[in-house]
Amino acid sequence: TKGTVYGSTTLNILSGTIKDSVYGGGEGGYTSSSEPGTFIRDNVYLTIGNAVVGPTIEGSVYGGSAYGSVNGTTSSGSANNNITQVTIENGIIKNSVFGGGKGSTRYTPKVYGNITVTVNNGNIGNVYGGNDAAGSPSNKDVVYLNNGTIGNAYGGGNKTGQTKTEIYLQGAQVTNKLFGGSNESGTVNTTNVYITSGTAANVYGGNNLGGKTTTDNIQITGGTITGDVYGGGSQADTENTNLYLGIAKINNVYGGGERASATTTNLQIENSDIGNVYGGSNISGIVNTATINMTDGTVGTIYGGNNSGGTTNTSEITINNGVIDAIYGGGN
Repeated sequence: TKGTVYGSTTLNILSGTIKDSVYGGGEGGYTSSSEPGTFIRDNVYLTIGNAVVGPTIEGSVYGGSAYGSVNGTTSSGSANNNITQVTIENGIIKNSVFGGGKGSTRYTPKVYGNITVTVNNGNIGNVYGGNDAAGSPSNKDVVYLNNGTIGNAYGGGNKTGQTKTEIYLQGAQVTNKLFGGSNESGTVNTTNVYITSGTAANVYGGNNLGGKTTTDNIQITGGTITGDVYGGGSQADTENTNLYLGIAKINNVYGGGERASATTTNLQIENSDIGNVYGGSNISGIVNTATINMTDGTVGTIYGGNNSGGTTNTSEITINNGVIDAIYGGGN
């Protein structure tokens, strides 16, 4: 399939039932010069539902195309300032929302502009800022979780990487896990997680099952975390993690990963209520250097190292104020 839209596209899916999936772009990827695929030259605006009603989508929602390109007219372009915008106002999306496109082992979708995913309400299986199965968006993606119920949320993609991600939890309920990075694979250079309100079970700065991240940044100044917070990934390694914990109530905090390594971890605790704090990782993983600074708040126990497995080589803990039951320079 081939074809180019020399302008922008706007889709408004307000109600009804969609048996498969919805795409902001076209269907068809590059095969040859005579079969170049599909292109949207400028911007993509995709809105699902409104303040009153919403559709039921039995598949997924993609801001990008199925195998083709958006925000450009070539399959070998570069980052630009065009926009791919996905807004979920209401409805049920049984599978996932992707800010980017759908790929495969044969086709690599391209998104050259900035991606924005905004969830204002609805019930969604998973939310991804990036692509599904192939390719990396050329520019950054930003995810806003303002309201609604979401199973898992990722700043990155499913099996894909990303240069920079930003994900804001500011009112929605994430019933399972929130990640700054990607899911199954992919390299993400910089992740940014901001939590000001809403609810999440577990929060990770890095990736989930595979791939890696370079720098993970988490800032929590509100909201409710019913589980644990990890500066790194679940089963995916990272190089550097930075956690700022303001007015937050959290079960356990780990500077490293769950079953993953990190080179350096940095935790800053200000006026938070935390069960236990670990400079290192949880179940397994190697952390080279772990640093914890606390200026105020309440913590049950602080450990400079790991929890139940793995190794932290060097730890440094500085307490300026606050209430702590016990402090250990090493692990648990």
